[in-house]
Amino acid sequence: MSEEYKNLSIDQLIEALERSGREPPLALIKVCLARRLELRGRLVEAFAEAIDDDWGDPDDVRWYRAVHFGRLLIAFRERAALPIFARIYSDTFSYESLIEWFEEYPAYYGPAAIDTFAGVVRQQDKQIQDEEWDYGRDMSIGVLEQIALQYPATRQEILTFLRAMIPDLGADGSLDWDEEELGIDEMWSSIVSTLAILRDADSADRALALFDADFIDETMLSRDEFLESFTAKRSPYAVHRFDILELYG
Repeated sequence: MSEEYKNLSIDQLIEALERSGREPPLALIKVCLARRLELRGRLVEAFAEAIDDDWGDPDDVRWYRAVHFGRLLIAFRERAALPIFARIYSDTFSYESLIEWFEEYPAYYGPAAIDTFAGVVRQQDKQIQDEEWDYGRDMSIGVLEQIALQYPATRQEILTFLRAMIPDLGADGSLDWDEEELGIDEMWSSIVSTLAILRDADSADRALALFDADFIDETMLSRDEFLESFTAKRSPYAVHRFDILELYG
């Protein structure tokens, strides 16, 4: 019952969260939501610290505290936590397990998160070899996709950004770029997949040129699937909403 938690101090709430293991009591989550204004500043500090946890013992219940802190900050739409999420999604090498927990949930921030995740997509992760897939960048494209789907007023801004990520066509209709600077196949596949889901006809010629140049992973998105996306009914599974009470319920 929430009575067990409602009179705890902020530090005691933080401790209760970090000692709650994989599945904190729903009553604790509800109290945290109710005390958002009191909790948010301290929670941002705790989250920034927790993402670098190293408890040694794999069974230590505190391994999950960063997950709970981050999910609550998403539920709060706490903007002060966005630089922490940028750090996580920018460094797959260090934070892959956290990215797996958060996935596309930061889309719940809505328009406020666009610059953060567009910044992750733009940057080159210096800790990962150029030929390797960057999970954090890929998932950031997914976050932008979800923002565009859930907040239609952002669609044009996100499309403009994604279009700018792929090269223009030359006079002969081929991609106008230096092949040594092509980057990671999976990144192009993710961008083109998002452009298809958002039904961006304006970038279709350049997307098809990426298929022609064999820079799209057709196990992820085939040329036929890309073309069909402009006429088929949009699948309901494309929208992944975040509800923290449902998540912990």
